[in-house]
Amino acid sequence: MAGSFLLIAILLLGQTAAQVDITSPADIIRGVPNDGDWPANESPNLAIDDDINTKFLHFKGQTQPTGFQVSPSTGSTIVTGLTLTTANDAPERDPVTFELSGSNAGIDGPYALIARGDVVDFAGATSWPRFTKNATPITFPNKEAYMHYQLVFMRVRDAAGANSMQIAEVELLGSAAGVLPPEETPDEPGTQLGDGSVVISEFMAVNENGFSTTVEGKTVYSDWIEIHNAGAGAVSLGGWYLTDDPDDLTKWALPAVQIAAGGFLVVFASGIEQADHPENWPYRDPRGYYHANFNLHGDGEYLALVAPDLQVACEYASYAGGEDVVGFPPQRADLSYGLYGNQEQYFAPPTPGGANAPGYASISQEPVFSREGGTFFGYFLLELSSPNPAAEIYWTVDGQVPTLSSPKYTGPFPVVGTREVLARACEPGKAPSAVVSRTYIALANDVLSFNSNLPIVIVDTNRQGIGANLSRVTSVVIDTGEQGRAKITDPPDFAGRGGLKTRGKSTGNQAKHQYGFEVRD
Repeated sequence: MAGSFLLIAILLLGQTAAQVDITSPADIIRGVPNDGDWPANESPNLAIDDDINTKFLHFKGQTQPTGFQVSPSTGSTIVTGLTLTTANDAPERDPVTFELSGSNAGIDGPYALIARGDVVDFAGATSWPRFTKNATPITFPNKEAYMHYQLVFMRVRDAAGANSMQIAEVELLGSAAGVLPPEETPDEPGTQLGDGSVVISEFMAVNENGFSTTVEGKTVYSDWIEIHNAGAGAVSLGGWYLTDDPDDLTKWALPAVQIAAGGFLVVFASGIEQADHPENWPYRDPRGYYHANFNLHGDGEYLALVAPDLQVACEYASYAGGEDVVGFPPQRADLSYGLYGNQEQYFAPPTPGGANAPGYASISQEPVFSREGGTFFGYFLLELSSPNPAAEIYWTVDGQVPTLSSPKYTGPFPVVGTREVLARACEPGKAPSAVVSRTYIALANDVLSFNSNLPIVIVDTNRQGIGANLSRVTSVVIDTGEQGRAKITDPPDFAGRGGLKTRGKSTGNQAKHQYGFEVRD
């Protein structure tokens, strides 16, 4: 489970929800043209990494349309607006016109035009400030839902003075196809079928970069369950239940919402109890989403939809030895699982609120690193491998999530300086593997003999300034061994990302700050 707090919220699909950025840093993305004509540290994925301090730069943008294609992990969406943020320098490279298209066939297209227009603020007489989002809204009418998008910038501000196109951050503003928090309709009960036409068609048990909602003022990501009405008439869910316990079929009662014929209902996963909000039960958050009292487990568990007659309408379960219940198989972050026809499959990308595309029967095995994370001196050659020799491995050395536009592993490569290496494998006919990472921190020669009777914490800030907000850093923690001492060259107890910030109002202006340091294993 991604985090200790999991929510179940319900959305009725069929209308339009609040406009949010439908992209996330883990989405599959590639350049247009996808020829690698960009610096290694200014690749297409940095256009949607939620960090205005990075940027995507394409050298062909001076003379031709350039941009990216992306497959949002949120599935089928309706986009009706954009936001664009300028990069750190060179305003002559700012895009001043755009063209957005969508596709349901695949990231390769074909693409249908959604909108084209000017970026008014970036084209003004005075260049737009650096690291700044457009102020003049970029919106357009659109009712078509798509799984894949292509955004290209047709011109830059000053082609004669530019050598490329660059953009710090792009947001595609929209909503999941037809998503709207449901209204209860007790006066229109519809039918209450238990004949197999209402099923759990898809769910995600490890949601790290998908849907989000707001609970008690915080943005939270929750796992979700999709219910599909495959029948010919509307169905009221009054009297229906969701459960993760075969011995408690009425664990959580669905509110009396209707699903139209052929419609979908998305349930975001939760754990909020009635005792937490007795005045608002079933709990409905400020954005209108309902929350239930159980959650999903990424390692696999029982999951069922129960009809009003307390018969199981749909379940993810098998029975070992005829009695022991075994639920759905282990899940991977940001992959969904569900039904394509009558076959259970993994789906990438997920399609909450829409029909499932053909998926995968299994998940690729994770890549293997030839060296565990930790400290090193000088440099070393790192090898990546897969138990399946037919697998392709994509990797990065800047902490960014590997995508199909990332370098493909072809042989050992040198690790020089502190690096966070991420890799994922793609086997033929299987869903991509989970992302695997190793952190390597380079040591200077004069500290190799350092040891301590206290745990050693090493933080590499990558020469960035540290302020009051958490900054991402690379870190290693080495605990004391059996002899009561920690050596800086010992294998680490933790090696990975950390967060560092200054602490204390009274010491904030002093040369030596107090710091707050956080890690998440």
